[in-house]
Amino acid sequence: MDWNREEEIRKRALRIWEDEGKPEGKDAQHWAQAERELEMTSHQGGEAGNPRGFAEGSQTERSAEDLKSGDARRR
Repeated sequence: MDWNREEEIRKRALRIWEDEGKPEGKDAQHWAQAERELEMTSHQGGEAGNPRGFAEGSQTERSAEDLKSGDARRR
């Protein structure tokens, strides 16, 4: 596996783990999910670590993260 690709997967898996509240024993699941997301990204033209292809820090990205975490507020 290419070192850069492995690093991208590692970073994404870490983010998934953190987003799920840092559960124990799910490292293989998080790694596999990160691989799938990054594979989708490469086919859709998005950025690594940003599988939806939103601009980093954009309102759309923040809104998506808020919805995912349950922190969405009416604006």
